Amino acid sequence: MPILTTSGLCLLKAGKHVDIAFRNASGSELLNQMISGAEAQFSVSSGYDFVGNYSSLNSRTRAILDEGVSSLVATQLIAYDMAQYTSRVEAESMINIHNTIYETDLKLLKEKNKTDFILRGSSQ
Repeated sequence: MPILTTSGLCLLKAGKHVDIAFRNASGSELLNQMISGAEAQFSVSSGYDFVGNYSSLNSRTRAILDEGVSSLVATQLIAYDMAQYTSRVEAESMINIHNTIYETDLKLLKEKNKTDFILRGSSQ
C-alpha cells in the first residue's frame, strides 16, 4: 500500500497517454508495486526511512516526498509504453522533467542542513 504518494498523482503526472492498463482495476496492483519500489528507492537513496517514519514528518517534508516519488513513478509509467504518446520526443521530454523533479527533491532530502530542517523544523 503506497504511503508517500497516491496512484492518482502518479497517473496525472504521466499524462493522458499513459497505457490504459494502469488506469483500470487490474493495473492498480502493478501501479502500487511501482510506487512501493519508488518509495524504497527514495528512502535508500536518501539514507532515511521516510516510509517507516512517515507519521513523524511535517507537511513540507510530506509534500516533497509526494512530489519526488510520484515523479519517479511517472517516469516508469511513461517509459512502459511510449507509443501511446503523440511522439517519442513528447514522452522523453516528460521523462526528463520528472527526472529533474525527482533528482532535485532527493538532493534536498540528502543535504544535511536541509535534512535537519525537514526532520526537526529548524536547521540548528
